[in-house]
Amino acid sequence: MTSAIDVVVADSVNLYFTEGEDEILSIPANGSGPPVVLVSGLSGPLELATDGVSVYWVDATTISKVPITGGAATTLYSTGGDAAFIAVDGTSVFWTNSWEILKLTPK
Repeated sequence: MTSAIDVVVADSVNLYFTEGEDEILSIPANGSGPPVVLVSGLSGPLELATDGVSVYWVDATTISKVPITGGAATTLYSTGGDAAFIAVDGTSVFWTNSWEILKLTPK
């Protein structure tokens, strides 16, 4: 790892975190292995959430996800540049903008 860790979220198995402004990585929560890059080439993930199946994030203009094992990112919603915080449950993704809480179902 060469950059600062900015955002961290965990499930029962792994920690997921941003490094610098363009990567999301995972590392076993018990510290038993090296970090693994799940996705790179991003435009500044601001917040992370996980449901144990995927890692979700908010960046400058989108809500996106990647499987916890890594792979291709999927854009779920174009935010228009005003998204901030993110959370997930069993069926939905929630995020905030300057004036409301938004929900996308199914995730």
